[in-house]
Amino acid sequence: MLEAKGLRKAYGSKVAVDDLSFTVRGGQVTGFLGPNGAGKSATMRMFLGLDHPESGSALINGRPFHRLRHPMHEVGAMLDAKAAHPGRSAYGHLLGLACSNGIGRRRVGEVLEITGLGAVARKRIGGFSLGMSQRLGIAAALLGDPQVLLFDEPVNGLDPEGVRWIRDLMTGLAAEGRTVFVSSHLMSEMELTADWLVVIGRGRLIADASVQEVTASGSRRAVKVRTPQADQLGVRIRRAGGTVTVHGADTLLVSGLDAPRISTLAFECGAELHELSEERGSLEAAFMQLTGQSLEYRTGTPDQI
Repeated sequence: MLEAKGLRKAYGSKVAVDDLSFTVRGGQVTGFLGPNGAGKSATMRMFLGLDHPESGSALINGRPFHRLRHPMHEVGAMLDAKAAHPGRSAYGHLLGLACSNGIGRRRVGEVLEITGLGAVARKRIGGFSLGMSQRLGIAAALLGDPQVLLFDEPVNGLDPEGVRWIRDLMTGLAAEGRTVFVSSHLMSEMELTADWLVVIGRGRLIADASVQEVTASGSRRAVKVRTPQADQLGVRIRRAGGTVTVHGADTLLVSGLDAPRISTLAFECGAELHELSEERGSLEAAFMQLTGQSLEYRTGTPDQI
């Protein structure tokens, strides 16, 4: 379990994390979301003892990192895929970590196979692609067979097969009861992988809820309607209390009424339905709505450039 309690961290005049509190429990994948500059990396670094909070605490199974007796056996992390000496082999890098943490050589071979690096174990890390480096970082995180795992942007540089592999790996680890905490900017991946979300902006907590709750809270449910009598049906829907957005000559996006009610209205006015489907809200739309006021970097449209 991970616990952040009133965390605060500033770098010079910039406050990166501001009175942040949340709990990450085992048995589920928890996504850690926020815009660039929201404080995600700083928070993860404080959990791992790489940065020290000015106030508050970052605890792993009830203790700060520096009080863990056997750190790699309790927590594994992949924060920077390139944080390995380029002149070493993958095997040599992992063996050094293993020897310094009382982990046997056999485990080095196991994690190389788990991450698909067995065939390149003796090659120098400097020649690795970003995707291979990601796999090596994940292998290092798994080395001590820990119950708590932190991953920062784990699918960067991975091909489609690799993305599916890390997705299955994280959900499998969570199914074993482990605590899996993953930071990502890829909303589509979080929607597929995460069970729970912690969303922050400008160092403060915005949401701490299930993926379904976050998606539902930030998105209106709507029904897509295609009919040759769009104008006629649109009038009936508005009279019945629905809100209509017109998309082209024959398509309506309706909120405020469900599909059965719209079907009844169409029958009553003789409108022929070519499509009647519920539009599912996306995590991306919900995230943009939740964090819209917390963006540090705002971009312009082409006509503003």
